[in-house]
This record gives sequence, C-alpha cells and structure tokens, in this order.
Amino acid sequence: MPTFFRGHHSYYCGYTTALQKNALEQGAVSLILVHNHPSGSTTPSKEDLELTERVRNAGDTLDIKLLDHVIVTEKEYYSINN
Repeated sequence: MPTFFRGHHSYYCGYTTALQKNALEQGAVSLILVHNHPSGSTTPSKEDLELTERVRNAGDTLDIKLLDHVIVTEKEYYSINN
C-alpha cells in the first residue's frame, strides 16, 4: 500500500493529486483513507475533515467514490462516515 502523506504529531501535508493519480493508475473505483493520530484521540481535526471533503469532491469528478476515512489510534478507531 503506497504512502501519500507524511505528517508530524501536530500537522500533516496532504496532496490529493498524488492520491487520485495513483487511484486512476490502479483502476480504482473507490477509496478508503486511513491514517493514525499518535495523540490517542480519534476526534477528526479540521484538516482531516477538509481532506475528506477534497478527496470526496475529486472522486466525484473522477468517478472514484470515497467509501470512508478512518482514524486509528493505539486503542481505537473512528470512521468519519459513521
């Protein structure tokens, strides 16, 4: 599984173009985003929600459906779609 974003404990650098390009190259029809929160909190940040919306919008244009965005910690996970 390719890594598209590298972050720090308090921020990330996300580029949806690389993600969508790889999805197109792989012939994907859907995506599930997964990332960790080293802080232990599964609460989505403003940036998490913005990334979700950017990927969803790009996917709508490219016919690649975003199925979910999951945040994991050492003890639990959170699904943005639930």
